[in-house]
Amino acid sequence: MLRAKVPGGVNLADQWIHWYFAHINPQSAPEGVPYEHFYLADGSGETTCVKPGDHFLCHYNDATDSAAATFFSVLWAAHEAGIARTALNADGRKKLVETLADVLLKLQQADGLCWAKGDYRVKYLEDNCEVFAGLRDLANLEHDVFNDSEHATFYRKAAARVQQGILKDLYEPGTKLYLIAKFEDNNRPAADLDKWFPDTQAQLWPVLFGVVDPTDPKAMSVMSAVNDRWNGGSKPDWAANPGQINNGWVEAGDAYAALLAGDTKRVRTYLEAVKQLKFPKAAEGFGFEWPFSINDAGWLLLITDALNRAGY
Repeated sequence: MLRAKVPGGVNLADQWIHWYFAHINPQSAPEGVPYEHFYLADGSGETTCVKPGDHFLCHYNDATDSAAATFFSVLWAAHEAGIARTALNADGRKKLVETLADVLLKLQQADGLCWAKGDYRVKYLEDNCEVFAGLRDLANLEHDVFNDSEHATFYRKAAARVQQGILKDLYEPGTKLYLIAKFEDNNRPAADLDKWFPDTQAQLWPVLFGVVDPTDPKAMSVMSAVNDRWNGGSKPDWAANPGQINNGWVEAGDAYAALLAGDTKRVRTYLEAVKQLKFPKAAEGFGFEWPFSINDAGWLLLITDALNRAGY
């Protein structure tokens, strides 16, 4: 929303940032990052437990590493979009940011990669790509907003260690594919391109979060492998038939990565297919066709913004 310069986006982001900071406390965030929160049906408040006994719907933190890192990226995007510096650097927020960074860096291991959570010791490719971007953005925030060059250097070095870990331990030169994870026993299963999630989807995360440049040979090779497999032959065409991918989740992040890599033609095909698949109900005021997530909405904003600026 911020990077696509959506009207009113800065004010909405400011409210969400305020909410996040207010919930970095022992009640809402006992593991360091806020639990997933849900609105009460009557609109009177919020809760972290909508179904006691359900692991995913009560006091749940999906992944500490990416939950912290993506918040740093939101803060940097807000700064770039013109949010007031006082909104980012007021009321001890620098200290809260660095406390959150400490939570994240406690998960970083000697190989540069981060566990998903303290009690869930898996180093995921997707998470660590988000961690790289978050630490890079935090370094920029420290330098440009907090005027702290020492911390900026510290976080930039931490980001570099993540990047090195991804390229060394989560990339297989023989297959020219990324590995989806490194487990506590050092097992690193090969990617299966017949599976979209997480194996195929994760291949594009290094481009999506800037671990490698879109023109890097690794990026081009991965993109070619994905297109060769998911082209309407043995597997659905990811661009022309996104509704057939991963049980109907449209995977807009991968499409944006393809756009970054210069595959404009496929992405235009993809966007038209998503409009046909998801937008009719939205036009009638009934919301988007399920399944559809706020995450996909964000990537779609970036895709449409980039295509519009390019004159498509």
